[in-house]
Amino acid sequence: MIHSNLSNLTRFNFCPGNLSSYDLLFGRIPRYVQETKTPEIASGNDTEGGFLLVWLCQGGSGGGAFRFSGGTGLCAGYLMEKMGQRDHVRYLGDANALLGFLRTQGIPTHIDGDKWTKCGQYMPNGGASQFDEAQSIISRIS
Repeated sequence: MIHSNLSNLTRFNFCPGNLSSYDLLFGRIPRYVQETKTPEIASGNDTEGGFLLVWLCQGGSGGGAFRFSGGTGLCAGYLMEKMGQRDHVRYLGDANALLGFLRTQGIPTHIDGDKWTKCGQYMPNGGASQFDEAQSIISRIS
């Protein structure tokens, strides 16, 4: 039997500015370990554990889950595929909002277009790159 204790999951109500609200569980999860008295042994390539994102999209009672390592950057297509796009993530807008949330948590993401800032804020009329540039200038001046 493989055993793992979930820890450090936090519940978020993410309102990115796209007229939606997302009830999410997110956090770092431990790696799988054998339930024995011997030292912990990683299962497969899951040596670090990674992260878990759960979208509680059914009034907070259920939804899609996505475990990932936090590597080089996630895109909407990959996220929709892994969370079961037919059942949970039905629209590209929701996938982009979830990627925007992951940006707020420091996870590298790839979101098409110019509507999502580096900090995960949605700008319906575009201009996210100019906003990010202005924020960078302000932080250097301060």
